[in-house]
Amino acid sequence: MARADLPLISPDMPAVDVLQTITRSNLGLAIVECDVGWGIITDGDLRRGVARYGSTFFDRKAEDLMTANPATINSNCRVQTALERMDERGISALLVVDEGYLLGVFKK
Repeated sequence: MARADLPLISPDMPAVDVLQTITRSNLGLAIVECDVGWGIITDGDLRRGVARYGSTFFDRKAEDLMTANPATINSNCRVQTALERMDERGISALLVVDEGYLLGVFKK
């Protein structure tokens, strides 16, 4: 589980800054700190954003690109269970959250 230097961003971050944040992070994602809960933007979300918004992609904000209410696990979750959840959903990362607090990212 990655815990340090998590790529945390705000919902109003411009798309170009989101792209740069994900590029600098070795997780291949950014975590959006929402008023309530979390969002996530992955490399796949960026590709889907380009396909959806085309030439206006760089006019968008993180909130336009993010997956709201991403898949999460708690810190007591077994590794095998986490891997099964990722396989079921076709994803490669889960946010580790306990009682509303972000603790890290579990990544394949």
